[in-house]
Amino acid sequence: MAKKSSTPSSPPSSSSGVSPEERRRIIRVLVISLLLDLISFTFILPLFPKLLEFYRNLEAGDKDADTALNHILRTLNAYKNAFARPISSRYDVVLLGGALGSLFSLLQAIASPVIGLLSDRYGRRTALLWSMVGNLLSVALWVAATDFRTFLASRVVGGLSEGNVQLAFAIAADISDEQSRGRTMMLVGACFSVAFTFGPALGAALANITTVAANPFATAAAFSLFLLGVETIYLYRCLPETRAISHPAPTANGKSNGHASKPSPTLVRTN
Repeated sequence: MAKKSSTPSSPPSSSSGVSPEERRRIIRVLVISLLLDLISFTFILPLFPKLLEFYRNLEAGDKDADTALNHILRTLNAYKNAFARPISSRYDVVLLGGALGSLFSLLQAIASPVIGLLSDRYGRRTALLWSMVGNLLSVALWVAATDFRTFLASRVVGGLSEGNVQLAFAIAADISDEQSRGRTMMLVGACFSVAFTFGPALGAALANITTVAANPFATAAAFSLFLLGVETIYLYRCLPETRAISHPAPTANGKSNGHASKPSPTLVRTN
């Protein structure tokens, strides 16, 4: 009886398809860029009350004027009057800040799935760089925001283009295997703690430096723009595309076989 010839099974390839050295390099780029992004993002947090008070004093003097701020304040007043016990007008800035924060989060929730879909189709690096273009435009509008309408446009553009954090998690998942995924996600999460510790304090300190009389917060906005510019250049020069690493290799029938493709010796740079 003839014996069946057996072929030794090949060792399983890394589920991430990237060498440890390359993974460490990408994580370093990811952590540095996230710190720059989140520190820039948190600049505005402690400034919101004074910032909105500045625009209210600037534009809300004439309550009949057809301005974006007056439209929003009238809507908030209708909301306040809906309660059995009307809310005092001294809370207008609080309600306005809450409304703008909710608007930013709503726009981010709408844009995030679209940005994720585009990153699956065109690559993480491409989607991230386009997201950075939107962030740069948003903060540039804040620098030039001598009226509330421009500041509102800044928040709208920022909410629609804020996909950096989601893409950072996607990149971290692309380059991580089962053994390193938890450690990689922990480093990404640690960036939040560091940024939210130092970013607001730095933003508040910069707000005390007035360089443009028409926009007392232009100094903080300009430094935020500078950080985002450095981050964009850094990502363009140092971040490779990672989407192909975790994309399953197709079989002969054109369907995915559920295994990661064979790791390439180097990652593809698109610049």
